[in-house]
Amino acid sequence: MNLDNFKSHWQQRQRDLDQRVDHVVHAVRSRMSSFDRTIWLRDMQEAGAAVLLFVWYGYSLLTPSNWLATCGTLIGMLACVFIVTMMHLARKKDRRDARPSLALEDYCKAELKRVDRQIWLLRNVHWWYLGPLFIGMVVQYISLGPTFGKMLSFLISSGALFGLIYRLNQRAVKNRLMPLRQDLIDATNVEVDGLENKDDSAAEDKFNLRRSTLTIGVLLAGAIAIAYFSQHVDVVGWDPEELPAETVAGLAIDDKLRARLVGRYQLTPDFIFDVEERDGRLMVGITDQSTQEVFPDSPTHWSYRSVEATLEFKLPSSGPAKRLILHQNGFRQSAIRIDE
Repeated sequence: MNLDNFKSHWQQRQRDLDQRVDHVVHAVRSRMSSFDRTIWLRDMQEAGAAVLLFVWYGYSLLTPSNWLATCGTLIGMLACVFIVTMMHLARKKDRRDARPSLALEDYCKAELKRVDRQIWLLRNVHWWYLGPLFIGMVVQYISLGPTFGKMLSFLISSGALFGLIYRLNQRAVKNRLMPLRQDLIDATNVEVDGLENKDDSAAEDKFNLRRSTLTIGVLLAGAIAIAYFSQHVDVVGWDPEELPAETVAGLAIDDKLRARLVGRYQLTPDFIFDVEERDGRLMVGITDQSTQEVFPDSPTHWSYRSVEATLEFKLPSSGPAKRLILHQNGFRQSAIRIDE
């Protein structure tokens, strides 16, 4: 082979190599462009949902029914802020790392960092996304005073929903992000300690699953414990000066007792019970509703005849009742006495 033929052959091989490199570069950039669009769309959807939820929580904060509802609302609002902040920080780091002008190997390393960051976010979605929202929802639901059966049903259904969301995120990691990650490694034979090893990745997946299951289990156990506590100690406005049940049972249902129950009780700013005594009968009016008579089941439990609802008055050792609890449809809602 003469020099001219060798030179021509060498140039052809170089052109073939350049074409293969260009093909790899084009394929990598195309996949990362699709990845960018997917992440951007997801972040916008999640941020929009968080903003709407924050506004809804803010409206709820203006009309809280009790201190426990206020706590749940504040937790929910903080969760929305935390979620948006986490996604914003991730995008900020992505913009810093993304440099299309870099050489192929450096470009793939930068993109690999971005993919790893998204993998971390999805694998840990249980504590920075689902956990805070779940806690806020549970506290708000408990503030309604549900029966233990309703509370358990709520925990099972909401736990199943949040568990499904978690599994979908883990499936996205396994089926979309990990193959993309491996392609970036293969594109330039980038070696990242421990991450190109499939066995190590599988072991990490198992560890994350155990950790996530433990976290969800702790959250559920805590929520059930709070629900149980709320049923045995009236957490929705409990007052240590209130008479115990055995003392209340010995009270006579007479004019003196009815006089202690008379008053105005606020459930929310636009929902007020107006309790009056009329000719030996206890009458209850509600904002924008007709006044109805309630009948005694015990000295402090009075029931409607027209609807399935009971009013439980909480009496202190002396003086008028400080609050009443509406029992209806398996929920307990506390209304505080307000000044006349």
